Amino acid sequence: MQIIGRDIRKVMGASTLTSDEVRNQSGEDLGKIEEIMLDVPSGRIAYAVLSFGGFLGIGDKLFAVPWQALQLNEDDKCFILNVSKDRLKEYDYAYSLTTLCKVCPGKVRIGTCVTKMAK
Repeated sequence: MQIIGRDIRKVMGASTLTSDEVRNQSGEDLGKIEEIMLDVPSGRIAYAVLSFGGFLGIGDKLFAVPWQALQLNEDDKCFILNVSKDRLKEYDYAYSLTTLCKVCPGKVRIGTCVTKMAK
């Protein structure tokens, strides 16, 4: 995770990051961080859940995004993910958060598609 900005905090609560916007490098709105998932045995962040599309929380697609794939922009209070909006639209993942937790307990199988898209 790379952090950019003038005043960089090194420690912050996960709740301060949930609901933050996610944009790509072109400034397109990709959605928001729905949840930050922890790998309890290691004490590290496993992945962030990106909520994309939908309207008023209905029809959102949830993507498990590897934490390392995100860049935190402290000045704009948003995350940057190097993927186009069109690429996210191509994927049919529409998991509930409960299903996402079961599918990706420690390995980010779903998020690997986001990592591959970003390359």
